[in-house]
Amino acid sequence: MTCTELQTIEIRRLIPAEPQEVFEAWIDPRLLARWFAPGELVATVDCFEPTAGGGFKITMRDHARGETHVVGGKFVEILAPTRIVMTWSWESEPEPASLVSVDFVTKSNGTEVVIQHDQLTEGEAALHRDGWNACLDKLEATVPTA
Repeated sequence: MTCTELQTIEIRRLIPAEPQEVFEAWIDPRLLARWFAPGELVATVDCFEPTAGGGFKITMRDHARGETHVVGGKFVEILAPTRIVMTWSWESEPEPASLVSVDFVTKSNGTEVVIQHDQLTEGEAALHRDGWNACLDKLEATVPTA
């Protein structure tokens, strides 16, 4: 039996917008669909209940490759407009769910988004780091600037 040590990644990004606007982009399904898929992937929000205990399911489509990736989970905590915590599980992966915490920190020049993604294998950590950064690029373009 092999034991794999699970990893945590942390991503920080300053978004030049008010915390409430950035928070809304995470909990409004219409806004979420604009940015919640990395690169050229397109997100479809299939189910989204942004309350503690509520679930979510998001389909990410790569039209160029004909691939579909589905992620889902449950909201553990939502504190508007400062924090979201949710479980995270890929439909195609047998791995146990990981945990994503998102904090929205007020700064003089915008909002610092701090994503901590826990309980990832080494390979997942690298993929998720790239994926979150690419999503944050799109988020920054989606939210109105302060």
